[in-house]
Amino acid sequence: MVNWKKLANWLIPKLEFGIGQFLPYGKMRTLGNAYWRLTVNDSQQSVNYVQLIQVELWVDPSASNLTTGGNATSSSVNGANVASRAIDNTTTTYWQLSTGAFPGWWQVQLVAPANPSVIGISSQVGSGNWKLEASNDGSNWTEVITANPYNAIFNTNTTDKMYFPIKGTNLEIWRIFVSKMYSSSVQMQINEIQLLDLTETNWFTSANGWPYASSATSGNSPNKLIDGNLTNSWTNLVTGGNYQDPANSSGDGVFFGFIFAPGKAPTLSNIWKIWVKNNTGGGIDSYKVQRSIDSGANWTDLYDNANPNPGSSSVHNVVTFPTIDTSKLLYYSKAEGSNNSTTLVDTGPNNISMVQRNAESVISNTQKRYGASSAFISAAGTATRGWKTSGYDLPYGLTDGSTTPCWSIDLWYYPTGFSANSYLMQIVSANGGYNTYIMVTTTGKLQVGYGGSTFSSNTVAANLNAWNHICICMDVLGYLHVTMNGRSTCATGYGNQAYTNCRLAVGSAWGDGSGSAQGYIDNVRILVGQSPFAGNFDISQLIPPD
Repeated sequence: MVNWKKLANWLIPKLEFGIGQFLPYGKMRTLGNAYWRLTVNDSQQSVNYVQLIQVELWVDPSASNLTTGGNATSSSVNGANVASRAIDNTTTTYWQLSTGAFPGWWQVQLVAPANPSVIGISSQVGSGNWKLEASNDGSNWTEVITANPYNAIFNTNTTDKMYFPIKGTNLEIWRIFVSKMYSSSVQMQINEIQLLDLTETNWFTSANGWPYASSATSGNSPNKLIDGNLTNSWTNLVTGGNYQDPANSSGDGVFFGFIFAPGKAPTLSNIWKIWVKNNTGGGIDSYKVQRSIDSGANWTDLYDNANPNPGSSSVHNVVTFPTIDTSKLLYYSKAEGSNNSTTLVDTGPNNISMVQRNAESVISNTQKRYGASSAFISAAGTATRGWKTSGYDLPYGLTDGSTTPCWSIDLWYYPTGFSANSYLMQIVSANGGYNTYIMVTTTGKLQVGYGGSTFSSNTVAANLNAWNHICICMDVLGYLHVTMNGRSTCATGYGNQAYTNCRLAVGSAWGDGSGSAQGYIDNVRILVGQSPFAGNFDISQLIPPD
């Protein structure tokens, strides 16, 4: 059950005229208004006036700007900088309020009453105390953005734009709400953000809506989040490990995300993951992934990163929503069987039976993650225990024939002790001796091997005498990911190897003379053509096997 809640005060925006701020909503507006008026009460610059470059209203990114052809008026003007210049579709002209003529206003009468989804303003000189109103007749006004004093930003970059929803349109919005960065010495810099479905189609595109953020710096607007260029970046205004964004008077975070135009959002059940590319040095630490279906009036937490994430300066898959495609199963053992039986049965398509290596490896009904039993290894050490295939029983290994094969290996582990060389699983390929393995160290942390190389993940440790979900996987971009209990412990570029003719061991390495795990193993699963665990996820959302 998803609990909806509203984050206190986050709706209170700042009007960043300086970088082209698209204004957030305040109160519920009247639908189909023909008149829209912006009132400004001060200037944040010593010039003592406000300067609007462009004002835009949009229903859909593929539709027309609703202010085009409208009739613009204002309370005053400075020279030739008349009100109509704010809707002339050029960034080289602007409307300017007469010096010191506060409070002042600018308004537009649309060609026809409209129900826009987002509102936008590009400016060069901003106001710190403002409000936005809408009217059906030009006389009776409803305040739709509440005045809010703040320190505005002066910015001469007139091409930057930001987008925010208008309340009452019931738009779907996704955002990553960040309260802390991995490093306290850098600003948050995000190169790209994508929302991927199970077919790996990205839904965060300019055809589907608008990028969304609480603030931005000069030349680094949220448009950079979805431009497909991994070298450009959106940058927020705030530095420091614990964030207090000027747009949020409660000071409990900053956010970036995406606003879907009406009818353009995907089906939630088809979503796989949110993928984020961080700029150098800007790993995200404490955050929530949130979704709203009423233009931001209420939010649900799809994922709450209560424990800090180590962050990454390269590719970082923030959150996955692991839905398993059973057609991608290469091997799947639920470790079911009678107590003290000795064979692990594959319920996947290959019907592989793994044979016991010695008497200390049996099926046990003492502990189980799912079902009635699990695979049990009573002792660890230098002796080789566990189970293994009779030979190269996985003929196609970790490849589905594509040029960029992705795969995933996950299992549940209940350790009763930690010792050196505790292999949980290993795949060995006949081509070149490449292997993939997962090992638990004496401290309960992971060591993984892939493609002939070994590296350790020292951020998250397994819980002793408790079930732990462990995964190693490769995404379609060639990045290797390791997770422990839903937390990403590393994500690194590694290059994909097309494994073929493979043999498999569970609870040990494949070769004799290697150490083994100590405890219980359940639900060993190998997927080829899917990597559903390539990032953080909520392990409580994992669907138990049939």
